[in-house]
Amino acid sequence: MARGDAAAARGYSAPARGAHWITAALLAVSIPLGLVMTRIEGDLKFTLYHWHEWIGFAVWWLALFRVAWRIGHPPPPRIPPLPRLQAAAAEAVHGLLYLALLAMPVVGWIGNSAFGFPLEPFGLFRLPDLVAKDEALGRVLLDLHGWAGWAVIGLLVLHVGAALHHHLVVRDLTLRRMLPQSLGGLPPG
Repeated sequence: MARGDAAAARGYSAPARGAHWITAALLAVSIPLGLVMTRIEGDLKFTLYHWHEWIGFAVWWLALFRVAWRIGHPPPPRIPPLPRLQAAAAEAVHGLLYLALLAMPVVGWIGNSAFGFPLEPFGLFRLPDLVAKDEALGRVLLDLHGWAGWAVIGLLVLHVGAALHHHLVVRDLTLRRMLPQSLGGLPPG
């Protein structure tokens, strides 16, 4: 990479970085909760379910913000540009992650509604049921939600693995575009 290219490189905006890292932190909590809560019984199970639901509600709003922000604030250019196949793969993984972060909480909400379990984000208010009680539908939807969770885990492995590959092996600026400046990130573009 030419010295001028590195000097001209810019990172994501502060709101995009903040929303990205908050989403990452929430997923780092929500995914293990989802894996544990389905395998235990008792009061702790319901506590974990509530936390998982509340985090999912927050992730959904963050995903909405991130999509809206990205529409109005395109990502900074990659320096150096990725080969066409890698760029397409990166866009596909990002697109599927956004889709999952928007769809999964809604599928979970509909599944809860079908089971007759109210969704009360952070215990502050109750969201309306989206469907009438139908436990068979609830099982299908929550199974779908669970399988989508495994898909998200796979997508996150690809996403994090690619970022680390670019940072540690290729040694380009890909990861630094999203890191906070205090951790060596590029200035916002």
